[in-house]
Amino acid sequence: MVFLPERKERKHLKNQHFLSIMPHSDQGIEYCSREYQKLMNFLGVKISMSKKASPWENGYQESFFDNFKTDLGLEFDRFNSLGEFVEAICQQLYYYNHERIQLALKMSPLKFKQRYYQNHQLNTCTFGY
Repeated sequence: MVFLPERKERKHLKNQHFLSIMPHSDQGIEYCSREYQKLMNFLGVKISMSKKASPWENGYQESFFDNFKTDLGLEFDRFNSLGEFVEAICQQLYYYNHERIQLALKMSPLKFKQRYYQNHQLNTCTFGY
């Protein structure tokens, strides 16, 4: 599901800095739509798409969004406003990164990141002498 801003809101978006954004997607109808392509071009955002029939090219994203949508709940019409929907997405992202145990990591992504940097610093100090 892609929410495209109204034309009057696009002028404000043009002033934002999107230089480091490069969304990667499959070739779903919403990402191939002329309106989406025009908006990304207007914002100066480069788009990356998988080749047709190549789901392995974005397997991590497919897995993430499958779990994300399931955890968020698939009844998107239950939100009374776009603001409520955005708030639910933010809460779900926080949960996913800070609390949800990832099977491959056996811990949350935040805990994994903290351990990685902790171990990296220890190894750097140990080998630095």
